[in-house]
Amino acid sequence: MEYCIDCGNRIRGRTDKKFCNDHCRSHYHNALNRGRNNVFKEVNHILKKNTAILDQFVQQGVFQIEKQTLAATGFDFTYFTNFINGPLGEQYYGIYHYAYRQHPAEQVELVQTAEIWPET
Repeated sequence: MEYCIDCGNRIRGRTDKKFCNDHCRSHYHNALNRGRNNVFKEVNHILKKNTAILDQFVQQGVFQIEKQTLAATGFDFTYFTNFINGPLGEQYYGIYHYAYRQHPAEQVELVQTAEIWPET
């Protein structure tokens, strides 16, 4: 390749070089990954927001809350980091160091993951 694939300048040096300098190489790969990285940023933003909402309730000592009230704060139930099986087989949705499970009566139980998985 004779020309830089980012800026189009003529390349000097090895015949297998694709970029004329480090700036062009970085610019090309950053542009290539920009869209992919935006998805990660968006998901991480939602997870951080969910964590902050749970943190507010837990700090106030609220561990049972109506699902509708939690949703009204902007909590997004479609994003979580993992599933956790409780000691009695109940299914929790984990978000970093918090977890929640939904009860049939539209109630949500909030816990810290250390309560489900105590350190040994």
